[in-house]
Amino acid sequence: MEQANKSEKAPGSVRNFSREQKWIWLLCAIAGLRVFIYAAAFPFFNPVDEVAHYDMVMRYSRLDIPTRLGNYSAETIPDILRFSSPEFRHDPKEYPNAKIPPPPWLEPSSRPEHDAAWWQAQPNCESSGGPMYYSVAGLWARLGEVLGLPKPQLLYWIRFLNIILDGALVWLGYAASRLIFPERRWARLAVPAMIAFFPQDFYYSIQSDALSPLCFGAAFLGLLRYLQTDLGSRRLAALTGLALAATWLVKTSNVPLVMVAVLAVTIKAATLSKTGHWPRIRGALGALLLCAALPITLWCLWCHHAYGDFTGSSAKIQALGWTGKPWRDWGQHPIFSSYGAWTFWSGLMKTFWRGETHWNHHELSLPAVDAVYWLS
Repeated sequence: MEQANKSEKAPGSVRNFSREQKWIWLLCAIAGLRVFIYAAAFPFFNPVDEVAHYDMVMRYSRLDIPTRLGNYSAETIPDILRFSSPEFRHDPKEYPNAKIPPPPWLEPSSRPEHDAAWWQAQPNCESSGGPMYYSVAGLWARLGEVLGLPKPQLLYWIRFLNIILDGALVWLGYAASRLIFPERRWARLAVPAMIAFFPQDFYYSIQSDALSPLCFGAAFLGLLRYLQTDLGSRRLAALTGLALAATWLVKTSNVPLVMVAVLAVTIKAATLSKTGHWPRIRGALGALLLCAALPITLWCLWCHHAYGDFTGSSAKIQALGWTGKPWRDWGQHPIFSSYGAWTFWSGLMKTFWRGETHWNHHELSLPAVDAVYWLS
């Protein structure tokens, strides 16, 4: 590392670094342009829970934080009825002459009242979701309202937040690759290039998944720097802890990432303590754990108060009609059979890359492209 740092200070290396940064800015722009094109091209609301996420964003923009697993807001239901495109959710065979009717915003008549009543009776299962994305997107939506954006421009404005998130992720990828591959220029450029062209479609809609890579990317970068300093920097440790907390507070499904990061820090701290470094590292280690644990603990206590459990998932599970299965019966799941395992992994390897958006009752995919991603 010292040799790499010295080489970067040389005039030629400075020029190379400047040239690299220009390439990274270009990749950030490409990523943002890609997200802009697709986010603008897709109508509302895609079938991957975009309706539920939009409802939550607008609730947070009004500081209407759910205290229970409530139904859809009366303020967002008119938007859902007016701007929803039936192509996402319906098969053309369901309609006369196999032709899907035009979207509601093109029809002069309003939607029937019973449609609004149906939505008002539906629980929003994202009500107990982590607050991080909804807070950020809610502030972004509020800014759009202050700017006077009418609907549906405000809907696209919320989607376009993903342009910033994806561009920032490209830069984080470059920063991390510089630490991991200080002497391999190709790798330093390949990582952000892969992020810039990653075809996952969650960036093209309003949903909390869009913030998860950025939060854990920041935590990952902080961990790299923190572990390289032998756990000595309190400021870096605190920032890393906050990034880990943010990762948890975006989605509960990110919890394994946080646990792996904490395990890595614990192993490193245990190794250093055996060599007599405990007095030097305990302050920074305490800062990391405190900054990570305090926001997470407060949110878990809030979930227990509002939803009856520390993750907020019990109310959602009940609303979805799921039932718990005793651990002794877990082995009966089809995924543990050869056919079930093949079905799961062959499907996951495709949708992991491109997402799960449907159009006219068909997945938006190309078999040849799916094969490339599956084999990779």
